[in-house]
Amino acid sequence: MPKEIILRVAAISLTLALIPIGSMVFARVDEGYLSWELYVGNYDPDPEFIEDDFTAGFRLGGAVNPHFGWQGQIGFFDASEDLVGGLFSGNLDFETWFLEVSFIGYLRPDGRVTPNYFGGIGGAFTSIDGTLVGPGGLPFFARADEDSLTLHAGIGVIIDLTDTVYLQPAVRYRWFEARDDNEIDQELTLAIGFRVGP
Repeated sequence: MPKEIILRVAAISLTLALIPIGSMVFARVDEGYLSWELYVGNYDPDPEFIEDDFTAGFRLGGAVNPHFGWQGQIGFFDASEDLVGGLFSGNLDFETWFLEVSFIGYLRPDGRVTPNYFGGIGGAFTSIDGTLVGPGGLPFFARADEDSLTLHAGIGVIIDLTDTVYLQPAVRYRWFEARDDNEIDQELTLAIGFRVGP
C-alpha cells in the first residue's frame, strides 16, 4: 500500500473523528469516562525478511462525548530472524517500542457493540541486535538503532461484557517515515478494557 493511501486514510479518520468537536465544547468533562486496556496480538511488518510475531501493550484513553474519544498507547513488538545464504548468515533480533496517540470516532455509541475508527501519530523506537558470520567464517556482532515518526489508522469494535468491562478486536495499519519502501505494517490485536467513570 503506497504511503499516499495511508496518509489519506489517516487524514480522513482524523477529520471524521473531529466532526463532533462542536458538541464537545458544550459537554461537561465529567460526562465522559476514562478507560484502560491491555492488548495482545499479531504484528505483520511489511519488510519481507521479518516474519510476523507477537505484539502486546497498554492503552489509556477517554470519551469526551458519546461520539468522540482519545487514546494513548505504549506497545511492544519483538521478532527474531535467521539469515541463511548470501554473504552473511546468522540471527537478528528486532525489538520495537511504540508511543502513539489516537483520535477515535464511535459509531452507535449507545449499543452493546460499538464499531469505531481511529487515526493518529506517534513514534517507533527499534533496536536490532545479532550475531552474523561473514565471508571466510568470521563472526561479528551487529547492532543498530532506528527511530521513526509513525502515522496509523484502523478500525475496531467494542463488545461490552458488562457496563465496565469490554473486549475490543481491532486492525491497525502503521506507516513509518524512516523507511524508503515497504512502509506499511499491519497489527491485529485483541484488548480487554476497563472503564472508570460515569
